[in-house]
Amino acid sequence: PTPRSRSTLVRRFFSAMWGMSDAMIPRLVAGPRNEFHPPLAGGFDPEGRPSGLMYPTPDNLYTFGRYEVDDDQALIVTVTPVACRYWSFYLGSLFQQSLPYGEGYGLITREMADLESDGSVTFVISAEDPGRPNWLPTQSHRQGMMALRWLLPDVDEAPLPSCRLVALGELGA
Repeated sequence: PTPRSRSTLVRRFFSAMWGMSDAMIPRLVAGPRNEFHPPLAGGFDPEGRPSGLMYPTPDNLYTFGRYEVDDDQALIVTVTPVACRYWSFYLGSLFQQSLPYGEGYGLITREMADLESDGSVTFVISAEDPGRPNWLPTQSHRQGMMALRWLLPDVDEAPLPSCRLVALGELGA
């Protein structure tokens, strides 16, 4: 591309990124807590705005939700992963700020996850470590966003994860 077309592409990219925040944050804030929104396919509309949410591309399928847990609670999220090249479960702030991945927080990938015998995976979101596999600490974020990303899925629709808020003491070690 020419320098002029590159600058147009860069402007479109950053405009789309701001557009996603404008679309996503109000949807998360207004939506239910401790539930997921149905998956939205990615892609852009004719004006270059995202038609889905979160870095939309046609090869990804995302499922988003908002978590809200007190220090003495845990959110249990269960889903059966779809066949795909890669998947990840991600926690972030309501402003899409990621938690420090390098320290083992905020992200669990297919390669990192402990699966149940039936192929499902259960994530535990809480402030304190309950001694369970697939724990994601809130890092002092009482509320935030959670997302499942399916890369190159073999399906057009991914399952909606189930969520259950429990007292942290109910989990035991």
